[in-house]
Amino acid sequence: MAGDTKTRLLREAEKYVLQGKISQAIGEYLKIVKSDPDDVLILNTVGDLYLRQGRIGEANKLFYQVAENYIRNNFLLKAIAVLKKILASDPANLELNTKIAALYARQGMNVDARIQYLHVAEMCSKQGKMDECLEAYEKVVELDPMNAAVQLKLADAYIAQGNKSRAHFHLAGAARAQAKAGDLQGAVRSYQRALEFDPCDAEILRGLLDAATQLGDVAPVLDQLSHAVSRAPASTELRELLGRAFLAARDVDGALGHFEIVLAADQSRYENFLLASRMLIEANDPDRAAECLEPVLPILIGRREEDKIVEAYHAILQLNPAHVPSLKKLADIFAAVNDQVRYINTLDKLADHYAAGDTPAEALPYLARILEANPDSAEHLKMHREIFTAVHPEVPYVPPVAVVAEPSREVLGSLEIPAAAGEGGSAGSALIEIDLLLNYGLKDKALQHLLELEAQDPADKQVRSRLAALYKDMENHREAARQCLLIAALERKAGREEAAEKLVAEARKLSPETVEEPFDLDAYAEKNGISMGQGKAHGRAVPAAGMELDLSADLSEIFFRDGANTIELEEIEAESIDEGGPPEDLSAALPKVPPSVSEQLQEVDFYIRLGFLEEARIKLAEIAREHPGHPELASRYRMLGEEEAESRPAAAAEAAAPELDALLERDASHLEVESFAPEENAVSAAAPPEGSPAETVQETPSAPEPSPPGLEEICEEPAVNEMFADLIDEVNALTDQEIAREDFETHFSLGIAYREMNLIDDAIKEFQGAIKSLDPSKSPRETIQCCGMLSTCFLDKGMPRSAIRWCQTALGLPDISSHEKMALQYDMGVAHALAGESERALECFNEIFTIDPTYRDVAQRIDDLKAGHAQHASPDLTQSR
Repeated sequence: MAGDTKTRLLREAEKYVLQGKISQAIGEYLKIVKSDPDDVLILNTVGDLYLRQGRIGEANKLFYQVAENYIRNNFLLKAIAVLKKILASDPANLELNTKIAALYARQGMNVDARIQYLHVAEMCSKQGKMDECLEAYEKVVELDPMNAAVQLKLADAYIAQGNKSRAHFHLAGAARAQAKAGDLQGAVRSYQRALEFDPCDAEILRGLLDAATQLGDVAPVLDQLSHAVSRAPASTELRELLGRAFLAARDVDGALGHFEIVLAADQSRYENFLLASRMLIEANDPDRAAECLEPVLPILIGRREEDKIVEAYHAILQLNPAHVPSLKKLADIFAAVNDQVRYINTLDKLADHYAAGDTPAEALPYLARILEANPDSAEHLKMHREIFTAVHPEVPYVPPVAVVAEPSREVLGSLEIPAAAGEGGSAGSALIEIDLLLNYGLKDKALQHLLELEAQDPADKQVRSRLAALYKDMENHREAARQCLLIAALERKAGREEAAEKLVAEARKLSPETVEEPFDLDAYAEKNGISMGQGKAHGRAVPAAGMELDLSADLSEIFFRDGANTIELEEIEAESIDEGGPPEDLSAALPKVPPSVSEQLQEVDFYIRLGFLEEARIKLAEIAREHPGHPELASRYRMLGEEEAESRPAAAAEAAAPELDALLERDASHLEVESFAPEENAVSAAAPPEGSPAETVQETPSAPEPSPPGLEEICEEPAVNEMFADLIDEVNALTDQEIAREDFETHFSLGIAYREMNLIDDAIKEFQGAIKSLDPSKSPRETIQCCGMLSTCFLDKGMPRSAIRWCQTALGLPDISSHEKMALQYDMGVAHALAGESERALECFNEIFTIDPTYRDVAQRIDDLKAGHAQHASPDLTQSR
């Protein structure tokens, strides 16, 4: 229809309406509809005119047509408004009420949708349409899972129908809703009804136990759990719940019996023993509290989670500061993890305890161990001499094994006494560097350094222990067996025959052809450069007769009763995935005592030599914050080419938010592990092309930068310095903020480039470098951008947990735009879906859909998740419909 014709018809129709000639007006409007049947404004107007004439059926027909047009074009609110016109004249129309409820739900108006579905359910019930009634109630529960009344009503309806699985599902849902609302008695009743359909449902039993524990009456739960365990004795989950029930009933012995069975089947369930220990502490029984920690001690040491066991022993010491068994265990733990500061402090407490008591002689072994670790401690040497003389007045004083007579200061003059191996000397610094190389996965370089140390001192047991572990990790069993045999020879030489035999057995297990029967360990040691003769060896005195031997070095005897594996390789375990996050600790984790300044500076030197300049700067910032003005800092900053270094470390250290530091550390520790974790539907990162800058974030570093020129070279080239004087002044004039901004832009741009080339690991490293250079309080926008890119990269690698953490970090920052918020919620929804958490994914996508239903493919993702979730959660309901 031509535009002028339509305009003329509209004018004529409006004139007829003003004159009250409704039929003539309708005729003119229908002429327009005939030419343009999708003109919803005209259709709506004609419908209104039909209503004025009382022609309700014809009006509703047009209103339906208008509503369907709005729905097709996603104008849901307009569709609802039009449908309400029809509802005003036909309120009992079940189909119409259901359609309006569905549109409310699609629009995200959950409260209105829930009310409308409840109205639909009531109408269906009155009309005897039970299937439709149940369907409406299911929609209510889907919109409001915490509606316990509807859940119970559905359960009763399904019980009447004989649908046990759906009844069980809704009774469990009702119980959770009641527990959350504080109706614990109602929750217990609902849980017990649900157990009638499945007595071994661990999730239901866990909820029942929680509710009963809060009520203070776990006796009924004990009976039900005992019955469930008798039906499924192999279920560690059910047995663990039974142990927790005994613990809630204050029956620690009953609980420990079940916890031991669970631990034997699954060592990751060690937390139960920590809970039992805490309960015994509350019962003022420190001895038993310490005893129940022993089964999990080697496990936590092996998992490198020693802080948890240390915290548990400290809780005992808060109850009884002089609890000797706990102090002894702590000393063994600190020795095992090479924490020298806390090791010596704990031994000092033990020595003081015995020295002040009735048995001062028992302080001597602990003082000897202190002096072995720190031979320069004049205070402890004096204390050892005084106690030894008091206890054995008739015996000439014999110094501890590890103490070598110290020349007088007058004789030494300005010379320094070399530190003991492992305590800051050349061997000790070399071992620190070797451990760092191993942490970075540079095994070949670590092996090269270890072999050099082995050649220098064949009797160095620390070097040989690392060699054995490294060879075993590299599956070179012959060399690993050789190192075990040589360590065994050193143990025999020190008088520890049992430890030597265990190591020989370990070597035979690794390489039977190396340890053929009969085997002469002494001859093997002599052949490999270790003298087995009596007397002094390598400057260490043979212990005098009657002196107590220090067995702290033999970790296998301390932590492994069976002695099967005397050299245990570290096992890196993937990030545990659970519903609510990491397991709760008993209390806040204890802070670790930092290493000495010299050790930290050695770490900086190591980073600089390998070209890890960013890591060197970060470490220097930490040292400057803890030890401002230290004389060694300036030289390190000059090696990095930074002249204005004194003020920069403190500023850089304060710039990083604690939450981002923790997140970066966690990503660094789990990146390589999680990328290989099998996850269903995970997005696999494409392998980088040959010759790429890096294959993983923690692999081969870039080539070291050239060393800075020495003082002589600088003095020889004054002209060059003068040429660049202006440039140096300009660089030095830059503010910390400008430097940080430049670092951010460099790292961020590189990260974008790497991601476009599908070098995801390198991109992650650059984005992490970018975020380290920012102060989130001053640069929230840039921080949000980095978090968004990191979440996307971790999704590319199929690591949803890391992606979720970065999304949550960004969403908690201020000044986030609505577009950025939707993008992060979308990534978080995808990550939850990859992790198999459909409900959480739906929450993220629904929130986006409420704001913008056309955003990306969010509507399709919601449909897919609902279809998959419904199929998994309610197969019987689908079949009954």
